[in-house]
Amino acid sequence: MKTNLIILAFLLCIYSHRAMANNEDTIPVYKNELRFGVYQLFQQALYVSYERFYKNTSTVLSQEITYLNSKSRKISGYYILLEQRINLYNSKDYPYSVYLAPGIKYRYKDINDTDYHDIINIYGMQITGGLKLIFYSRFTIDMQFGATLQTSEIDTERISYNYDDNYLSPGYSGIAPIFNMTFGFKF
Repeated sequence: MKTNLIILAFLLCIYSHRAMANNEDTIPVYKNELRFGVYQLFQQALYVSYERFYKNTSTVLSQEITYLNSKSRKISGYYILLEQRINLYNSKDYPYSVYLAPGIKYRYKDINDTDYHDIINIYGMQITGGLKLIFYSRFTIDMQFGATLQTSEIDTERISYNYDDNYLSPGYSGIAPIFNMTFGFKF
């Protein structure tokens, strides 16, 4: 496992050096971007992401707030993600960019059923690649694909629970795929 992490860190250094060599004259006009997740709204969550651009990289801070209140269940929680994006391809001629983004994340979920109160804490790191489409030099669609390595702590009084059955479960521990699409604007 340590060997794989060392190889991954070495490849990230090579790609970031390559990105810096290819994009030295590409300085963004707008230095900030604010994005919103659409499909998270269908899950009763508000997803907001802020990105600050530098010469060849950017730092992304994402946050999600969840709240669902039904007759039998109340779910609340939050999610925080910190990424360092490395632009592999950023062109002035074409309205898109390609990037690689390692990151760390934390998720907290509080689930209240009629009889039980459960708390789930998830810690993890992820690596994603993405494509950002830019319209009218200000509006963006950002698509990310990748994987996360996460571990969860589940505090429950239940004898049996299904919070960690598969990677779609809220308390899953292990390697899981990631897909995210956000819409935003630069300023």
